[in-house]
Amino acid sequence: MVSRFAPPEVLGTMRLASFLPLASLLLVPAALVGACNAHVAQVLSSDDGGSGGTRTTTCTSDPECNADVTISTLFGACTAGSCVCHTNSVVAANGKCGAPGTSPDAGPNLPIPACEDKGGICTSVELPDPPGRRRARAGEAACADPRSTCWLASGGMAPVCYNAQGCNGNNAISAQMGDCNYGICFCRDGFTVQTDGRCNVAPPPDCPAQQGTCRNNNCMAAELVSANATNLSCGDLVEAFCCNAKSTCTGGAQEAAGAGWVPVELECCSRKSGNTPTICVNGWQTCPSGTAPVRKGSTCG
Repeated sequence: MVSRFAPPEVLGTMRLASFLPLASLLLVPAALVGACNAHVAQVLSSDDGGSGGTRTTTCTSDPECNADVTISTLFGACTAGSCVCHTNSVVAANGKCGAPGTSPDAGPNLPIPACEDKGGICTSVELPDPPGRRRARAGEAACADPRSTCWLASGGMAPVCYNAQGCNGNNAISAQMGDCNYGICFCRDGFTVQTDGRCNVAPPPDCPAQQGTCRNNNCMAAELVSANATNLSCGDLVEAFCCNAKSTCTGGAQEAAGAGWVPVELECCSRKSGNTPTICVNGWQTCPSGTAPVRKGSTCG
């Protein structure tokens, strides 16, 4: 036994000898933790997502990866500045993550229609494309077997929307900006249909920007008038209209069994003034405030 009154160099040696076992216990776990963290980082950085872990839009926190910000359940994670959707989560139209089994353009918990209900057929992904058909858009229709592809009739147009939420030009906003009728968006007051067919806050463009033609008194038979704000860009001293060739303004359509989406002639219905032709804004047929879209010749519902 060494006396507690031993010389300082002896006491120092004793302290070092007693410290080394404790230090080894502390240093080894730290090394293991560092290696583990490095492995986790490598796994996360190489994650390509598989069926559900698709790396999408940029983010700074996990809640930002939810397509519907009103839902507290997280459908993805913010990893290395990008959203990685969980397995089975849906990658929404804005690149964020939606609830499993929902449409990318839809609000929460809206089931995707069955392929057969849309007049489609399901085939193995290894088979060649069937003639006269097109792949269903995300959220448009789905097969019971996730390994199969849904093929819809290629005739007609592909709809812009399937529900009101699909008309929101900004998917981060839960309030509805428009209504979906006949596969196209009809924007609510305060919003305008944009060039992509969805609604947002940007006002109607001037007539030249919309590639319209300013005419006095009225438009020609094969033309559609534009929104009031666009008409005013043609001058306000003498009544003038911004006229657009009807063939350049995309209108509504309706599903027909085996034929896809078939164009439908629409009018704008008002209980006070009856039916009037649709107007053209940013290349889309729409209806002015206070009117509703109906099939040509129909009355307001």
